[in-house]
Amino acid sequence: MNLPASLFIKGISVKEVFFFSTNKIKTLDPHYFICIKKDDSEVLLFSCCTTKGSKREDYIQKMGITLETLVYIRPGQDGNPFKYDTYVDCNKAIPFTIEEFEAMHKSGKIEYKGEINTDYYLQIILGLLKSPQIEQVIKDSLVNPDSII
Repeated sequence: MNLPASLFIKGISVKEVFFFSTNKIKTLDPHYFICIKKDDSEVLLFSCCTTKGSKREDYIQKMGITLETLVYIRPGQDGNPFKYDTYVDCNKAIPFTIEEFEAMHKSGKIEYKGEINTDYYLQIILGLLKSPQIEQVIKDSLVNPDSII
């Protein structure tokens, strides 16, 4: 059963994983995205997942960025929905307005896939905070890692 868009949007929370395609990344192939922030201004912030860990690692090292900005998620561990080794490159955070996400849901382009555990979520937050490529205004809006522990 497909939830009405308003209920779907209200129900979104951090740590949830969705599968969809977007023109906000370099490919239109669908990817897994993790909701890392939902705020009162009606903006959703996502991190994109990939199975190409070595490619992301090479890029991060080439850019001189700490590898702490690449989070590895083991498949199926602690109930996460991933079937393969999955990596989150915390050097990019992708914003969506509620309206954008609602339109994608209405057109059937988003699949809810599950949720990551708090440990992985904390690693992603820490990776975003350590990334020199994430704007300070985004870093300032993220949950305080000390409040997660």
